[in-house]
Amino acid sequence: MTLAADRGSGMAKSKSKSKSNPSSPASAKATATLDLHGFKTEDVPAAVDRFLVQSMKRGLSLVRIMPGKGTGAVRKAVMQYLKLGGYPFRFEKLNATKVNEGVLLVNLD
Repeated sequence: MTLAADRGSGMAKSKSKSKSNPSSPASAKATATLDLHGFKTEDVPAAVDRFLVQSMKRGLSLVRIMPGKGTGAVRKAVMQYLKLGGYPFRFEKLNATKVNEGVLLVNLD
């Protein structure tokens, strides 16, 4: 299986993990969302890979990944995948709810 992380010269050069305002314009521009609620940590890399490849094929430049609250293991697995692939991303805190704590915004440009 080829990982989106192996995309050669298209790899992003910088990483950003800054927190931001939930009503930021960046969040509004993201047009696709991957909801990982209920996923097992070992299933995360393949799901993220499929999502990012499909999003790039659609020409999207910014996407959301919702790792869920839980223990934080899924969010850590997503962040590790994004770092290894060189994807610039940041965590955006949302209004605290029982279901969702925040999203990872990933730049695909």
